[in-house]
Amino acid sequence: MNFSARHPLSILALFLGVVLYGAISLSRIPLERMPRVYIPEALVVCEYPGLPAEEMEAMITLPLEKALSGVSGAAGIRSVTKQGISRVKVRFGWDSRRTEKAVLVREAADRVYPALPDGTGRPFVDFQEADGAPFMELVFYPSAGAGDKAADIMRREILPRFRRLPGSASIRALGIPEAEIKIAADVEKLSGLGITTEHLSRAVAEHILTLPLGKIEGALEHRVIASTNIRSPEDLWNIPVPLPAGFVTVGDCAEVFRDTADLSSLYCVDSREAFGILLYKAPG
Repeated sequence: MNFSARHPLSILALFLGVVLYGAISLSRIPLERMPRVYIPEALVVCEYPGLPAEEMEAMITLPLEKALSGVSGAAGIRSVTKQGISRVKVRFGWDSRRTEKAVLVREAADRVYPALPDGTGRPFVDFQEADGAPFMELVFYPSAGAGDKAADIMRREILPRFRRLPGSASIRALGIPEAEIKIAADVEKLSGLGITTEHLSRAVAEHILTLPLGKIEGALEHRVIASTNIRSPEDLWNIPVPLPAGFVTVGDCAEVFRDTADLSSLYCVDSREAFGILLYKAPG
């Protein structure tokens, strides 16, 4: 402190020198408008055309996860399994070297490849760039035996709230079965009425279609759409099915009920089944 008080000009010159050196260094730093930023995640993709998602997970995804979990520096594993395709992500620390980890992941995938079913495509390994990657990934683990109830809460309560988040361009749900309404035809009743399941299917389709009819032009342009008032299983129950003489309703010859669709994809985190939500940032 005494030196600074006795030599103010020297301290000022030193300060200006540091500022000048910083300004010169800043002008010489190479800049890119859209630099390539890599996320420390290796993506391993393996295909077996036509194989159902459940069999893909058991025969391909799980062996890949087991082999990749032994890669040095692996901090976590996530996988998405669909019909005919398995996608496994291996997460590393930000201080990891991309080329080194890519080699290790490739070696692990090549070692497990001979043990995969005949006809499986060779695993493809790549590192993901930041562009196009989700800015947030949420993982939910349903309690044992409460998967259907948890999926219903996800569809009705959680997903709609995330879709309304400001700054979020889109979201992607993984491992969450879709709700659907099923119509189980009573074949014996249809046969007694002299109609077929195709006849029943056409009757239902005619009452649930939404068709664009055109537009009304004027000061403002309005689209004209013809739709029906089918909103619930009860509405489907009352749809008329024409017969050669008269008609019956869908409820007279079939059972209508709510159900969940078969899973088209399976989402696992560290070999544990879960529900996932990926959030993608809006541009700008």
